[in-house]
Amino acid sequence: TGLAEYYHSGAKTGKQKSPSIYAEDLVSFMNEIHEQYETEVFYVYLDPSAAGLQEEARRVTRNLDYAVYIRDAENDVALGISRVQKALTFGILTVSPMQGEAIEEFGLYEYDKKSIEKGKEVPVKENDHCMDAIRYMCMGAWRWIKRWLPAEVERQEELESVIDKETDIE
Repeated sequence: TGLAEYYHSGAKTGKQKSPSIYAEDLVSFMNEIHEQYETEVFYVYLDPSAAGLQEEARRVTRNLDYAVYIRDAENDVALGISRVQKALTFGILTVSPMQGEAIEEFGLYEYDKKSIEKGKEVPVKENDHCMDAIRYMCMGAWRWIKRWLPAEVERQEELESVIDKETDIE
């Protein structure tokens, strides 16, 4: 379940933030969550291409009153979308009314029409920052999330994973 949301768009505000400012914002955000919900452990999944942000986030989270684990996000888009859909369908993942930007993006998220015509579903890379964040979280926490799925869905996911790996080898 989503608890809250941090959102900043340089395109919307006209103001870019440095990795160090984002990292400070992350700590402020986690402090609020920690105080409100007594959260003792945070897993932060960041895009692997954001090396500067990862470095800053590790630096500013070293001496907090709670544990913070910074991880590279798994960026398999198709698999991530499938997993988010499953988690939503079975009520494992919900979105809080406090996540206004995410709610808005769910309504805007779409596949590129040209890619669909070619037989492939490729999301339009606009208005998708929250969708990426939810996908990263779902991929990162999947080993726990999948335990809540009906057994036949979890088995299907494992079978699809094996087939994908075999297809990649060829």
